[in-house]
Amino acid sequence: MVDPETCDTVALGIIEAVESSAAGTGKARLLHLIAARESHVRSVSKAISWRATGSLDTFLIAALITGNLKLAGGVALSEVLTKTALYYLHERARALIPWGARPKSAHPSTNNCGNH
Repeated sequence: MVDPETCDTVALGIIEAVESSAAGTGKARLLHLIAARESHVRSVSKAISWRATGSLDTFLIAALITGNLKLAGGVALSEVLTKTALYYLHERARALIPWGARPKSAHPSTNNCGNH
């Protein structure tokens, strides 16, 4: 742990367990998923840009396999709808996993440690 005021290391250790405040009912877990660390707008924006990339890939592969641009367009369009929703849900779930995420107090944008 780093003291945000002095930038001194104040503790070292291993986290053995993290208890979720949303443990319990399915409704509480769903509310925790919806209130993840990223905003909904950010998750939707990422879903759209990723889906555009994926759909172009799907279109090109389908066009190469079938030789039919209309059929390839239909395949790409149909997968946009399902995969955008799946990606959004995936992003919201991944935002709940603390692995690799910096605590707010240790994030470079929230303190001046290392910026002397």
